[in-house]
Amino acid sequence: MDGKDVRGASKQTEQGRRMLLAAVEQVSGVVLGQLEIASKSNEIPAVRDLARQLELAGRVVTGDALHAQQETARCLLEECSADYLITAIKDNQPTMLRDLQEMDFSACPQVETLDKAHGRIERRRYWSKDISAEEWNGYAALYGRQQAIRVERQRLHVKSGKTSLEVSYALTSLSPAQATAEQLAALLRNHWEIENRLHYVRDFTYDEDRCRVYVRDLPRNLACLTNMAISIIRGLPHFRYVPEANRHFAARPQEALDLLLKPPSP
Repeated sequence: MDGKDVRGASKQTEQGRRMLLAAVEQVSGVVLGQLEIASKSNEIPAVRDLARQLELAGRVVTGDALHAQQETARCLLEECSADYLITAIKDNQPTMLRDLQEMDFSACPQVETLDKAHGRIERRRYWSKDISAEEWNGYAALYGRQQAIRVERQRLHVKSGKTSLEVSYALTSLSPAQATAEQLAALLRNHWEIENRLHYVRDFTYDEDRCRVYVRDLPRNLACLTNMAISIIRGLPHFRYVPEANRHFAARPQEALDLLLKPPSP
């Protein structure tokens, strides 16, 4: 789950921000649900509201540092029968962050990945630590947490030769029996699919940020229609990219209508 500022609408309103919170399935890229965040609120309570509207039993909900909240963790575990993975613990939770920084991960299971993209080589190392035992009570005390994850990202910029090192920490309610270090690493990486497969597509393929519609529910309704189009395209096997599908259906509008109006063949 993650929020997105509808910038075109935000520029037209007095409160300055029209925020939409979406839940996206990591594997398929399908939008499971979306709601508008109240003007005097923020993502934190909205995540709980959206979670209660979805069928999340048995699923893992990933969220960024903003959602390292006791009430959110309790809602997901107890009300939704889901698990959580908070992808980063940052300065908004200084005690949790300090506890994680002081933990020894050296003897913990480790996974390493190596990727080359966008002119840089990035090596990532993940360590997962079981902190479910009583000796860890009171440490990194997010409700229901079972494992702590240390993430080390080392980047080499090919042209300049400059390197950088970043260390971050995450918490999850998944126990070691439920998720290995390799599985946790995949969940952490795939969390950012919501940026790449939804937010980026809405901004650049559908030009959402330049849309100046702002009256009442119109920004949210248009975003819902865009989400629907993206989700339908994601479910079609013969398109690699959304722009390719858009060009195809622009030339064949009847096929687009058939997808919406006709039940899928068995």
